[in-house]
Amino acid sequence: MRKTWIAITMIALLVGAAAAYRIGRPGRSERVSAPPEQPPKQAVIPAPPEAAPIVPQPRRKDEAPSPPRSSAEFEAAAEAAKTRREPTWPPPAAAAPTVADAPAIIESRPLLPVPVSGANGPRPTPPPAPPPVRPPVPSPVTTSAPKQEPEKGAEAAAPTDDPESDRRPPVLQNLRFDPPEIRDGSRAILSVGSTDDLSGVKFVYGSVRSPSGAAMVPFSAQDAAGSGVYSATIAIPARGETGDWFVANLQIVDKAENALALVFARATVPEGGALRVVSDESDSIAPDVHRVSIVKGSVGAGEKNQIVVDVDDDRSGVALVTGAFQSPSKSAFIPFTCASNGDSPSWEGDVSIPANADCGEWTLRQLRVVDKANNSAFLSMDAPQVGRVSFVVSGGGECDSEPPVVDAMGFSPTSVSNAAASDITVTVTTHDGGSGVASLSGWIDGPVAANGQAPRIYFECVPDPKDKEAPLTARIIVPQFAAKGTWRVTLAQVADKARNTRAYNRDDPALRDASFTVD
Repeated sequence: MRKTWIAITMIALLVGAAAAYRIGRPGRSERVSAPPEQPPKQAVIPAPPEAAPIVPQPRRKDEAPSPPRSSAEFEAAAEAAKTRREPTWPPPAAAAPTVADAPAIIESRPLLPVPVSGANGPRPTPPPAPPPVRPPVPSPVTTSAPKQEPEKGAEAAAPTDDPESDRRPPVLQNLRFDPPEIRDGSRAILSVGSTDDLSGVKFVYGSVRSPSGAAMVPFSAQDAAGSGVYSATIAIPARGETGDWFVANLQIVDKAENALALVFARATVPEGGALRVVSDESDSIAPDVHRVSIVKGSVGAGEKNQIVVDVDDDRSGVALVTGAFQSPSKSAFIPFTCASNGDSPSWEGDVSIPANADCGEWTLRQLRVVDKANNSAFLSMDAPQVGRVSFVVSGGGECDSEPPVVDAMGFSPTSVSNAAASDITVTVTTHDGGSGVASLSGWIDGPVAANGQAPRIYFECVPDPKDKEAPLTARIIVPQFAAKGTWRVTLAQVADKARNTRAYNRDDPALRDASFTVD
């Protein structure tokens, strides 16, 4: 499960290569290419579910896990929550050090799961923290990454010279590929030199982009020797595009959840951050989708339908086809993944209808296709192949179209010290008039750090299987050296068993008391 959380998480983050680009062959107006990437505002980068799992460095038992999903997705949901109650796809439930593409990335769950450390039992009491020693802060690598502005209403930054709080994000020292040039189908080692002034570096992850921007390789780096140099193996696929592949997104998070989020273009990536790839059969074009159809025009709740996608690729071959259908009320999504039908150009996938699904017309919201050289393309509802595809859920269940409601959220205790890692219990009261609450996920932002970004803790609550009327609970861990001040829930999303979801932001009355203080 942890790998799944993480894979979904790096999804979501590494999404932002600086330049906008269009994927597709000239002359094919029906193809929808990946939209321009935007720099992530927060600390977490998510990776597409189909990408190789990103394994973060091992953590101590007293450390909270990082979210398995894309910060970009959470950001989109936060904006949506300000103006409406219907969710966006994919839902913004939590993510892990992952790389998220700006376009929605298809999930296989109603919410992005956020693992909660210690959820299965009490963890050992951490040993007393030694007096903090703040080493000299090294000079950071100069980058063109845009300065992050704090969110509206975010807690004011605490003094950065507080010796008992880690108020500074890690520093990037250098990037290096070894060897600096390889052939397609080969591997290189990416080394990331990074330091942190107090709590220490926790995660290093990001993505490497192809010269045209059509392909991405996510990575998670490890410091096996404890030297401050984090290494990751970058595997360039066979028939990968010829030219300079480069570090497009880099996320470095310390143990106090402060994050350094960097976005580069080929022209701005620091020295050593590019890898020369030579290929005799270079593939830089995503697959072509010719036709999409649904097998049954009408199905009952709890049944399965099947989608058929006719797709081909000119060189490396099709590797992945995923997508999602949206409910009539637009509050639920059903994700699907297709499999190749032998030598046929058709890819087929099951669409499993929830037992109490919303009744009416479900429409294909999005389709993503990826080839074996990692080139990908997204087709939205505006594409003719996607816009006309739908089926009807005729009934058979409760026709649940309403998402759950969060009544209140609180923390216990409401004040902790940062002298050592501390446990806090999240308690959420909800109600749902249909299929029943399935899960609730969210994130908690602390006082804004020195770089304008807020440290962030993710959480996920699940119902008590023995008492459906009991509040949802989760345990979070506030790290040692966490920023002093108020930590507040700034985004929460709740889902029911029919996949209906609703997003809440910090301005909603339900989250008014959802905060705690670090002293």
